[in-house]
Amino acid sequence: MTAKRISWGIMGCGNMAQSFCRDLILSDHAVIAAACSRKMSSARALADQFDIAVVTDDFEAMLSAPDIDIIYIATPHTEHHSQSLQALRAGKHVLCEKPMALNQRQAREIINLAREKRLFFMEALWTRFFPALKKVRTLINQGAIGAPRRLTADFGYAMAFDPTSRVFNPDLAGGALLDVGIYPLALSRFLFGAPLSLTGEARIGPSGIDETNSLHLRHEKDVLSQLASAVTVETPQEAVIMGELGRITIAREWWRPDRFRLTQNDGAEEEFSFPLKGQGYLYEIEAVEKCLQTNITECPDMPHAESLGLLQNMDQLRQQWKLYYPGDS
Repeated sequence: MTAKRISWGIMGCGNMAQSFCRDLILSDHAVIAAACSRKMSSARALADQFDIAVVTDDFEAMLSAPDIDIIYIATPHTEHHSQSLQALRAGKHVLCEKPMALNQRQAREIINLAREKRLFFMEALWTRFFPALKKVRTLINQGAIGAPRRLTADFGYAMAFDPTSRVFNPDLAGGALLDVGIYPLALSRFLFGAPLSLTGEARIGPSGIDETNSLHLRHEKDVLSQLASAVTVETPQEAVIMGELGRITIAREWWRPDRFRLTQNDGAEEEFSFPLKGQGYLYEIEAVEKCLQTNITECPDMPHAESLGLLQNMDQLRQQWKLYYPGDS
């Protein structure tokens, strides 16, 4: 049986949506049916780039189109909760960029509605879908580095302070943790499960957001994770998993990995290479489309429980730092 075509509506037409669409057109089963942005110029620019027929600045109008199967949400963090609920109430499946909500309470509301409506919903945490990372987990589970003991991972970039930018604006849920810190936190959970304990420190900048942070996690079997993220500091962007018999090193941009190195304690090394399809979004896209084609409403590679767990951990950290957003109330 031929797999059915999936019709996508794009909500939010900035850089993230452009990158996503560049891989979306590589799928044999995808059609980009509509582009929506509050700025009509942004929607038109995306439509011109990808030959999208429907262009609008009215989200409800896009949701009313009967031929759209799924909405991809790539708007600022503060819009994810309300727009996901809108789309689900309109009977549309949803793929929402990370973080899917500002806190666990909002996330649970979205997930409960998706389950009630029997619709697909997934948080778009693309890193979990890369073949290289899946291979890393397999090797660890097979004992390739012996008993794992420690993970270090970071994701930071240096941006000049700009109080008008969403990155530094607390009203738009700015800060390092939700923007890029979610990636190393998700990696630690992907490899070793939910932490048994979690503490962190943050530098709160002049606008009231976490500009840099450092996290310490303890997992089952005494595995420790040391994680960091930043929006004002350029970090190595590397991940290293250390075990009693060796280590695995995922080099710069580990969050979209195409290779890694296995090093044994005796010095023996092995390189693993996984050339990317497109920019790397295609793995996530194909997983979503497979779910829709087989009427699965929760992706096994990014289950709802994982999204809830991530936000629970980030809620814990922000409470430690007394960092709150308007959506927390």
